[in-house]
Amino acid sequence: MFRFAQVGLLMLLSQWLSYCPAAVSAFLNIPGGVGYLVNQTCSNEHDENEYLLQGLSAFLLAICIHFNDDSVENYSKDSLKQLLVKRIGMETFMAKLSEVTKHESYNRAAKHPQLRVKSPSEMLIDYEFCRLFKSLENVLTESLSVKQENGVSGRGDDALQQYKSLIRQQDARLHELAAQLDALLQQNQRLQSTLNDSLASNSHLKDENTLLKAQLSAVDSLPNQSQTPREDARFNEYEAKVREYEVRVKESELRVKETEAKVKESETRIQELTGQVSKLSQELTASREEHRMVTEELDRLKKDQDDLLELLADQEVKLNEYKMTLMSLGHTVEDPPSDQNLT
Repeated sequence: MFRFAQVGLLMLLSQWLSYCPAAVSAFLNIPGGVGYLVNQTCSNEHDENEYLLQGLSAFLLAICIHFNDDSVENYSKDSLKQLLVKRIGMETFMAKLSEVTKHESYNRAAKHPQLRVKSPSEMLIDYEFCRLFKSLENVLTESLSVKQENGVSGRGDDALQQYKSLIRQQDARLHELAAQLDALLQQNQRLQSTLNDSLASNSHLKDENTLLKAQLSAVDSLPNQSQTPREDARFNEYEAKVREYEVRVKESELRVKETEAKVKESETRIQELTGQVSKLSQELTASREEHRMVTEELDRLKKDQDDLLELLADQEVKLNEYKMTLMSLGHTVEDPPSDQNLT
């Protein structure tokens, strides 16, 4: 008879809490309520009615998660989800939930809105509850299956996201600077090649100019009376070539100076970019290290919270057992105020 009363109470609570976050909050504030549901869902008793009791407990716990408005600090939606995964396991939880529809009473009630039974014990489940369960089963399953980030610390998650964003920005900037540096190195290589060609051309022009000047000097040193018209023409030709080569030498020297200035400017820019790349690489390394430390701290906090939730659930189960024992011995037990819950 006690099991029948438990089944009836769980069905009543399921209908009361469904679609009502305020009712869920009120239930979560009851000391030992969550611990009882977790303990019942984790039960390994092998009996048809026990399977039903485990499934109904899982159903009510899923309702407390899905319709939770996070108004009870200790039992937010994420906290209960972590507790479920930690204490029961998602696969086991889903298996327990499916036990409800496998029970003979459920199948009988689902087919007959107005059951005719020989004794009250045959009517464990009514038609209205079957409708509620059928309408919510898939919704609750999908809600619990959705992967969400654990909400141990909003500030910790925010800090983690900020570090990730900073690392992405620094990484993009580093790639941009590296591309600029590579382009400048290629440009500098081309300028160096141009400079070498200009220097070689300038040296060649100077050599030719020196040779022409020597030839011109040799022609000019001949006595004027001995110079023939042909030699005069050669002299004029050499003189014209000398002037031409002098102009070309000056132009070549100007190009060399311009190229040298560009090379110097390019090398200065390369040094600046190299310094920026080096500095940014150090900052990126530091940011990644800080990100690693924040991630480790967040993981540690999540583990601590999981442990605390598990301890809290165990304490509530034990407290509920002690209360039941005292009540069975005739003692009056008063529930402590809800604000004395662990925070």
